[in-house]
Amino acid sequence: MPFARITYNTKDWKHPSGPFGKCPKLWETEKGFGFEEWYRNESFQKEEHGEIWQYGYLQCFKSAKNHKGSTYRNVDLFTRQCHCGANNILNRFIAVAHYNSLYVLTDKERIIAEEEFGNELQDIRNELIGLEVDVVNNFDNHPDGLPKINFKYKVKDEKYLYDSLNPIFCNPQNRMWRYRNFYNDRIEISIYD
Repeated sequence: MPFARITYNTKDWKHPSGPFGKCPKLWETEKGFGFEEWYRNESFQKEEHGEIWQYGYLQCFKSAKNHKGSTYRNVDLFTRQCHCGANNILNRFIAVAHYNSLYVLTDKERIIAEEEFGNELQDIRNELIGLEVDVVNNFDNHPDGLPKINFKYKVKDEKYLYDSLNPIFCNPQNRMWRYRNFYNDRIEISIYD
């Protein structure tokens, strides 16, 4: 079962949550946010073919050239509070969610999605301003020059596991870190299965 780590968040990955729990050495702490922080925000949902799809961004798919237009089965996401031990914060892997399938958008689909969710992205931008983020350099002009939306999943295919009071600790064996492309054993299937 493949795993991918996502940035730590205290708002159920629906809104940016600020620096708490993020390691001082990471991009999201230096810049004030991670693009994954709102991947579960209901404003980024859309009905397609009778199903509700959630759109978002995962760092592991940022430049997955060989994976665009592919669906992955049985994906587990996990997070980690500050892994460098700063502020005496918990230093273990925590389960976030399980997905029956995730679909990685093609380049064209990423651009279309970003245009379709332009107002919602503006709302997130305004939230980031409230967190004192340099939105011009770090949000408007994405440092990698990539779209802010790169995957989607059917809402019914999500099993959300995160509970800050009763975390489920995990030990992902096939884990991918945030700044590498996703695992190579993708499964090509129809996204409308």
